[in-house]
Amino acid sequence: MNNFSNIKSIVIVSVLRKQKQESISLVKLLHSSFVRNDVVKRTFLIFLFLGVVFSSFSQTSNKKKVLVIPYGRFEFVSDFTLEEIAEKNEIETSMVFNAYQKAILNQLAIYEDENFTFLPITAKGYQSYKQYVKYVDAKFKGKNHYGVDIQQFPKNEFTALMEEHDASFVLFINWYQIKKETFTSRGKKRTRYIYASHYMDYEVYNLFQQKLIGVGKQRMEPKNPTEKEAAFSLLRLSDLYSRYQHFIPSLIEVLNNPFSAD
Repeated sequence: MNNFSNIKSIVIVSVLRKQKQESISLVKLLHSSFVRNDVVKRTFLIFLFLGVVFSSFSQTSNKKKVLVIPYGRFEFVSDFTLEEIAEKNEIETSMVFNAYQKAILNQLAIYEDENFTFLPITAKGYQSYKQYVKYVDAKFKGKNHYGVDIQQFPKNEFTALMEEHDASFVLFINWYQIKKETFTSRGKKRTRYIYASHYMDYEVYNLFQQKLIGVGKQRMEPKNPTEKEAAFSLLRLSDLYSRYQHFIPSLIEVLNNPFSAD
């Protein structure tokens, strides 16, 4: 009887050990499967991430860079006083020029386009080349505009400027003018407002110092202002951002078809 009990115990222990080993094997198998799946998932995610990065890089690298050179202090003119502009923007009069220049450059820099990206030049980066640029009255396709004379710009210096910024084109913003205009609201109570209309003259040159575009008195805003905008005379920069964004597509359209520009 004791022998039978011992045999029975041995059998039970053996079965339990076998079940334990099978359980351990199953756990290892499942763990291995999960690890493999985890590795596969991680590998997939890595390749997906790299694909997005390289795709984004490829799209960015294929874009043509447009170096932007802004107007100077003497090329910024206004029918409104600096005090009026400063008051609307709640800034000091000494900050008006820089604030306006920075606003248009920032809007160009952040604008998203599939073919072009705008790169505003820094004051330091432009310092050594500034001496070669002169502002003059110019014509393009029979139309007057305020332009630049770069005939005295040495070719090797111009090439160095473009290569330094990896640019295909250079956009010269030559003139910024704020003009007083009138707007009368509609409705029973008609109110007449004096507001600011914003204009720019600009040119685009290619790598070979050839002028592709010359535009005069390009209006920033497509239509009359709203009553709220008119009440602030359209001098607040916060009201101008959307209007600058309206101007940029028209510039890009001309960049895409420079020789058909009117």
